[in-house]
Amino acid sequence: MIEATAPGKLFISGEYAVLEGAPAIACAVGRQVRARLHRGKAPEEQEAARWRRAATELLLARGLREAPAAARLEIDSSALYAADGAKYGLGSSAAVAAAVAGAFLAAQGSLPGREEQLRLASDLHRSLQGPGGSGVDVAASLHGGVIAVDGGGVERLAWPAGLACAAIWSGRSAGTPKALERYRKALKEGPPRARAVVKRLEREAKAVKQAWRAGAREALEALAQFAAAWQELDRVAELGVYSAPHLELLELSRTAGCLYKPSGAGGGDCGLALACDPQPLARMRRMAAAKGYPTLDMELGAKGMSVTGP
Repeated sequence: MIEATAPGKLFISGEYAVLEGAPAIACAVGRQVRARLHRGKAPEEQEAARWRRAATELLLARGLREAPAAARLEIDSSALYAADGAKYGLGSSAAVAAAVAGAFLAAQGSLPGREEQLRLASDLHRSLQGPGGSGVDVAASLHGGVIAVDGGGVERLAWPAGLACAAIWSGRSAGTPKALERYRKALKEGPPRARAVVKRLEREAKAVKQAWRAGAREALEALAQFAAAWQELDRVAELGVYSAPHLELLELSRTAGCLYKPSGAGGGDCGLALACDPQPLARMRRMAAAKGYPTLDMELGAKGMSVTGP
């Protein structure tokens, strides 16, 4: 009847700083989650039923209709997972929330504007994943392309011409909720120095957003400063962002001659290798692959949530 697709995402900058109101930059990636509302005799899987119940509650609370009674929900998020079932850290739950919200809203007869879509998708994500996240991942999956989230607003950005980027999987999945718990505990109970470093991280996140518009070299330099502040916060607050795989990839990047930073909460999932020259990035890809860290080849700045049918 209805199929909605939504892309995964990568954080470019602003990790943790966005929780303090600083801007974050993220981009959608060319790996899609699919949510289908269709007729069929097969039973609904438990996970799909969980999303259906949550979406239905939110729709009814808004005075809207639930999905047609004869339709069942089917979710396919396999593109955001490795063959062994490990998640890549591309925002799978946020992409599912965006796709499910799109399918259920389309079942009303017509899609509302992006703002209303984002409100439902964000509420749906929070209802099942818990509060406390930044919402950047949901916004990236919904809007697509490259976006800056700043003070709750979403701004579209262009990718700087000449800035090359590769997403490298650390081989280890990470849990964002636990990472956020460690961060908040560090600010509350950790050393006083941690708060000062967070302020530095906020300043560098703002600088990245400004430099992003100036060009590839300016963006790369600002990202290097943000990554340095983030690594300092990791040391001071003991967040576990730069885990052993990320530290090994960081050393490889120095040899290759490019910038490397984790993407997202850190600890595992993906990291980004960036350069203004394709040669260092090619070296980094080869060296990382030799150590067992594959590059995830996918489009950066992919199309956002879309719906087809009925």
